[in-house]
Amino acid sequence: MAVALNDDLAQMKVQEKWELIKKETQRIWSRITDREFDEVRGDLGVLNGLIQQKYGISASDVERKLDELTAEFRRAVKGDNTNAPVDQKQDGVQATLRDQFRQF
Repeated sequence: MAVALNDDLAQMKVQEKWELIKKETQRIWSRITDREFDEVRGDLGVLNGLIQQKYGISASDVERKLDELTAEFRRAVKGDNTNAPVDQKQDGVQATLRDQFRQF
């Protein structure tokens, strides 16, 4: 049940960021028209099928590429920031050290 909830949340994030995903997807698969993207309405499953149809690419290859494109959004849903920029991590470490120093 939790998996379905995470999938639903991930799909909501995809829809929130659809314009960004659409732009990147159009860069890779330029034969997909704006009208076709409008018909997809943020549904990655429908987009996968459309790409397969237009380009003759296997479902697994399309899925793999779409996973790469949407990984950032899925990580945000799961709270995984392991790929957060180093600067953000350093800022967190500096703040922690500063807080610990204030205790002395």
